[in-house]
Amino acid sequence: MKMDKQMVYLLVAGIVWVLSFTSCENEIPYNPSLHVPQLVMNALLEAGEEENFVYLSLSGANNISHVDEAVVTLYVNGRAVEVAEELPPIQPFGNAPDTELPEIAKRKKFRLKTRFSPGDCLRLEAVAEGGRYRAEASVVVPQPLDGLRVDTATVMLRYRYDSWKPCRRYLVSIDDRSGELNYYRLDIRRELKIYGRSFVGNDTVDFVKKTSLVNREDVVLTDGRPMTGDEEDNFFLPNMENKFNIFSDRLFAGSSHTLKVYTETLDDFTTSVVHDVKRVEHKAVVRLLSLNEEEYRYLKALNCLDSDDYDTSLMEPVVIPSNVKGGLGFVGCSADVRMELELPEVVFNGYM
Repeated sequence: MKMDKQMVYLLVAGIVWVLSFTSCENEIPYNPSLHVPQLVMNALLEAGEEENFVYLSLSGANNISHVDEAVVTLYVNGRAVEVAEELPPIQPFGNAPDTELPEIAKRKKFRLKTRFSPGDCLRLEAVAEGGRYRAEASVVVPQPLDGLRVDTATVMLRYRYDSWKPCRRYLVSIDDRSGELNYYRLDIRRELKIYGRSFVGNDTVDFVKKTSLVNREDVVLTDGRPMTGDEEDNFFLPNMENKFNIFSDRLFAGSSHTLKVYTETLDDFTTSVVHDVKRVEHKAVVRLLSLNEEEYRYLKALNCLDSDDYDTSLMEPVVIPSNVKGGLGFVGCSADVRMELELPEVVFNGYM
């Protein structure tokens, strides 16, 4: 019996030794010079917008590269309805070389003006570099909710490290559709019209849009893990921030929920255009977007990659969904229900 055990141990050790050499011999070396570029197409279309945009680029081993020539065609329910308008490329500031442009600025940008309806089947087809690259993606426009209710108030909110700021609290109430799994995104646009003087002393007006939200107290937007200001300051508590404010109806399926979020009151109205501010007009556009499951998972993956608490050495790799055939990228479409709120005008007795 003792001899049999020794033979088994020796046999196992020999197999491990052989496999160790075999695995080394079967490794496939990665050669970046052999990497074949692919057409990258990205677009997050919105049924409620007058304009939508499509972005094209070429993939590479280390970074993305320009597309010199391309055509993007939109099909709605199987019929070609629009050839997208190509927009001028972003130019570097001043006399800076093109190499100083950020990677995202290298994408070729196209504009669509077709209005979509819920249930439409959309297909984007891109052909680049004289037909050398071809890619397409299809998506169905989801059904929006019937409506939403919004209540606002000015409150004091604790920010980091015991600082308190006046903020505007939004209570956004929605009624979920029953009998189906739904995915949503909350978006609040604050549109400001700032009157004042330019840096050379002339009267001028600047238009500013803000979209940042504080959502740490809402149980749905934090996926069941709301946080206080003290917990947010705790270095040892991971906080995977929901920067896109996406959520599913998992915690309130078929019923109602009131989202609670905050925005800053923006007491500093100085911009790159306006120096001395005289008065500010502003409104808030509250939108609740219905998403397809694929777009929800795409934005959730981007949330993880953009989080300061995502550690590539300790956490599982994030897989970015792609629904582009013949290339890379993602094309999604959402449909929204919205409410516009006219907020009180801010007037200064003297210039700010």
